[in-house]
Amino acid sequence: MKSGKIMGVVALFIIAYIAYTAITYQSKDISQLKVSNTILEFDPLKMEYVGVNEGQVIYISGDGIKALNKKGEEVWADTFSLKDIIVSQKEPYLAVSNLRNKQIYLFNDKGKQAEISLQNPVVGFCVNPSGYVAVIEEIDGGHIISAYDNTGRFLEVNSGSFTSNGDYPIAVEISPNNELIMVSYLYLGDTQLASTVGAIAVAQPLVAVGEPMLFGNMESDNLVYEIEFISNNVWASIGDKFITFYSINGEILRSVDVSGVLYSPVLTSMPKIGGFIPIVKGVSHIGSTVHAVSELTLLNSEDSRSVEMSFESPISYVHANNQGVVVGDGRVFKAYNKIGIQYLEYHARQDVNQLIATDDIIIAVTKDSVVRLEKNSI
Repeated sequence: MKSGKIMGVVALFIIAYIAYTAITYQSKDISQLKVSNTILEFDPLKMEYVGVNEGQVIYISGDGIKALNKKGEEVWADTFSLKDIIVSQKEPYLAVSNLRNKQIYLFNDKGKQAEISLQNPVVGFCVNPSGYVAVIEEIDGGHIISAYDNTGRFLEVNSGSFTSNGDYPIAVEISPNNELIMVSYLYLGDTQLASTVGAIAVAQPLVAVGEPMLFGNMESDNLVYEIEFISNNVWASIGDKFITFYSINGEILRSVDVSGVLYSPVLTSMPKIGGFIPIVKGVSHIGSTVHAVSELTLLNSEDSRSVEMSFESPISYVHANNQGVVVGDGRVFKAYNKIGIQYLEYHARQDVNQLIATDDIIIAVTKDSVVRLEKNSI
């Protein structure tokens, strides 16, 4: 009898020890951040875009673009004159233009790589990690889809036109192997909203194709506004009602209901392994200390990983890259890795608009400056 009690006490001790160790280990893994140095001060009336690319801080205004290192030293710069700037980024490339412009500027961590001259006004575009660009161009009576390589050379697109048939392309994404353009378009000829997503072949396809898609799937009652590759062979259509994962050949792998989601951020770099699409749901409530409880869910083609997050204010910022996801309320920011475990936290002394965390650099963006953050050694 005594031995049974002893074994019970030992078992409870072991359980308590394991729980304590797990909590302690996880809390030690969460690095607190502090300000290291100011990288850039800027005029908030001119700033159009701040990002990170291959460890460089990228600053874009209507007058041009420049890249700075951790110390705030200019690495390269280029000038242009643009309004209503559109930026597409997949490290190490950025493509820059503005709505209805006929010029797209392509940059990487070495500076400008190409100027792409279009025949028609641009409606939207994307760049992939190889620097290939897919473009939605507006023409009389509809749109065409075009593609260019990382030198600005025009690539033949098979059956890439949407004209006079009620189809309206919304999003494009060029595959990592540069062979396919994934397209989402709305059919406007019916009373019920529907998106069709599928692929257009770049250059000469190996098989005969239809008009205009190599393959396609209609997603009823879903406005697909973004397409993302999470690996070389898996991509996702991101809509207002659900996210669907597809193989590169168009096979449906999984569909997830995302009704009521607050944020589904675009990835600025394609994950090298363990690809995901992050979504954030939020439910506000009144409490003594916590006023906003949110849930971060990392989705892939097989499963979902969710973690509940607590903030003092409603979520106002979400950013995703191949390291993970940063979520913040303007003063408190938390970073989670690709399996949903928190690893960074920052408590700002002033309002912060952005926090971007990569392996090379962590920055915070205020209304008029970019500061570098570093882990606070204890």
